[in-house]
Amino acid sequence: MRERDASKDFLLSKFEHYLKQQPLTKEEFIESFNKGIKSLSSYFDFYSKTWTVPILTEFSIPGVLLAPDVRLTGKLDKVEIIGDGNLVNVVDYKTGKPKTRGEIEGSTANSEGDMKRQLIFYKLLLDKYEDGKYKMKSGEIDFVEQDEKGRHRKERFIIASDEVSELEKIVLKSAEEILEVSFWDKRCGEKDCEYCELRNMMA
Repeated sequence: MRERDASKDFLLSKFEHYLKQQPLTKEEFIESFNKGIKSLSSYFDFYSKTWTVPILTEFSIPGVLLAPDVRLTGKLDKVEIIGDGNLVNVVDYKTGKPKTRGEIEGSTANSEGDMKRQLIFYKLLLDKYEDGKYKMKSGEIDFVEQDEKGRHRKERFIIASDEVSELEKIVLKSAEEILEVSFWDKRCGEKDCEYCELRNMMA
C-alpha cells in the first residue's frame, strides 16, 4: 500500500508464493491454498476500500526494559497512524474461527482473555518504546476468515492504564520466579494437569 496499488491479484499471488515455501504435503498445500484463496478474496472485497495509510506493518520492537534484567520484545502485525500525530491503532490479525467480543476479552466460560491480553501487552511495549513515541489509542483483533454465517468480524478495544499496570506486575513477578527458579515447586491446582503430573514424576 505504501509503494504500489494494493490489488487483489497482488495479495493472492503473494499468498501463493509464500505458501509454496512452507513444509507442506501436496494434500496440505491444496487444502491450505483453497482455504486461503477463499478467505483472502472475501476479506479483500469486504475491507479494501476502507484501508488507510500511513501504516507500519510487522513493526518490530527489539527490546524495552521493565527492569535491569527483564527485557520485552514483540512484533506488531499492523500499526495504523491516526491523523498527523502520534496516536495509533494496533491491529492483530487472527486466522481460524472468529471469536465473540466476550471470548476475546475473557468474559465467557470458554476463554481466559488471551487475545485481549495480547493487545494489552502491545500497549505495554509501545508505552515503553522510545519514550512513548507512539501512543496506542486502541487495539483491534481482526479475523481474516469469515464466521459460520459468512460475515467478517473485527473487534476494537480501548486499553485502560490499569490493565497495562496489572500486566506489567504479572510479567515482573513471572520473570522473578523464572530467574530465582521459585516456580519449580508450584502446582496449578487442576486435578488432571499433565504438566503438574510430569513435575511430580521428577521430584
